[in-house]
Amino acid sequence: MKRQKLAVGFTLVALLAGAGLIAVAAQTSSSKDIETWAPQFPRPGAEKVFENDKVIIWDEIMSSEPIFHKHVRDVIAVRLEDGAPVIVEQPDGKKPQGPPPEETRGPAKTGPRFSSYSKAGLGPHAERSSDPKRPRHNLWIELKGTEPAGLVNGRWPK
Repeated sequence: MKRQKLAVGFTLVALLAGAGLIAVAAQTSSSKDIETWAPQFPRPGAEKVFENDKVIIWDEIMSSEPIFHKHVRDVIAVRLEDGAPVIVEQPDGKKPQGPPPEETRGPAKTGPRFSSYSKAGLGPHAERSSDPKRPRHNLWIELKGTEPAGLVNGRWPK
């Protein structure tokens, strides 16, 4: 009788452990099958120059190729060189009305200056330089801990 209870107990533990592993495997495989937007970083033209437990800092020379993405963290942009105006595109090919928000903020001087603050979830969109010979140079400061719930492997689902 004692052996029978012990066998039933081990069987129950094995079944529960197996179910847990199956659930984890199902969750893992399903998250791989979900189509997602690329995060803002990393991306071509941007180099990670610093990271700690609070921020990730990227130094970017803006590309003239559109890179569609959706922001996964709040981000502060500091413009180091103005360069050519930025073109913002949406996935449906439309362009938002008017210039990007950073074009109308901050002092109209050259040199390092605050450019914009964007919340996680901005997008999907792509920014690109309107003139590859005069790309904008930005320093981007991603704020860790601002990632919203609902991301799949650190990305927004489409």
